[in-house]
Amino acid sequence: PFDGVMMSNPGIILELNLTSTSPRTNFLDVTVIFRPHNPPHFVMYFQYVLYDKRRDHPSLNTHDPFPHIDSVLSDQSKYGVMHSQLHRFCTNTSMRSDFISNTVALGGRMLTAGYHIDGLCQSIHKFKRWDLDMGDWESTKSDIIHRLRSLAAR
Repeated sequence: PFDGVMMSNPGIILELNLTSTSPRTNFLDVTVIFRPHNPPHFVMYFQYVLYDKRRDHPSLNTHDPFPHIDSVLSDQSKYGVMHSQLHRFCTNTSMRSDFISNTVALGGRMLTAGYHIDGLCQSIHKFKRWDLDMGDWESTKSDIIHRLRSLAAR
């Protein structure tokens, strides 16, 4: 379904050539999903979600993507990982549900590794680069924090 399809962003035109018959393909750290519409609109669009090769290949998942809680790094550096990953997740997904699931998964791993819920919530509150196409940031943020607090209470 990708053969000959043109994608464009301001200043960028990309022609996609057939490499698979699947409507999904992985490129760098995103999965691009082709969504054709049926008549009468004939509109085609793409969605994208975060692709993490460590999920598909457990042998690559050899260490946590954040510093050990007892490392000599400052707390700002340690908890800053959550903030920087929020930027990555927001850039590399077009779906609110994917943003939430990746954020909660990272936060859950950090909680298991000894990070404190309040520090994670502060990092989430500091995030300001939300893509409004994915919905309301305040409700998204509340949903994430609620889920992380539930994990922390276990």
